[in-house]
Amino acid sequence: MAEVFPADLSDRLLRERREARRAAGRLRLRDGEVEVPVIRSWSGGLALSTEDCAGLRGKVALYDGEDCVGHGLIVAVGQEGDVTQFAFKRLAPPQDAPPRDYAPGDDDAMPGL
Repeated sequence: MAEVFPADLSDRLLRERREARRAAGRLRLRDGEVEVPVIRSWSGGLALSTEDCAGLRGKVALYDGEDCVGHGLIVAVGQEGDVTQFAFKRLAPPQDAPPRDYAPGDDDAMPGL
């Protein structure tokens, strides 16, 4: 049984549904200063609201609340209605220390010390 709603009411219902989806998830994607809520995620990618992710691609950071989950490269692969799907080209866990420029246990790596 399909009912037709007035345009202003259907727009308001659509906005409410988008806001509820955003509030439900804790995952967020950061690209520099831009932070976008993740609608859904899976092992190879994630989905974001199309209006929030215009021009978003490249190196991003994935956060669960305030905790960094990983850093990666994303590329848009499809769109379904108001949701855009992205695939991870690379996703690496966060590092708590800078990368070393020598092999551990190698005595010749740092001859000056």
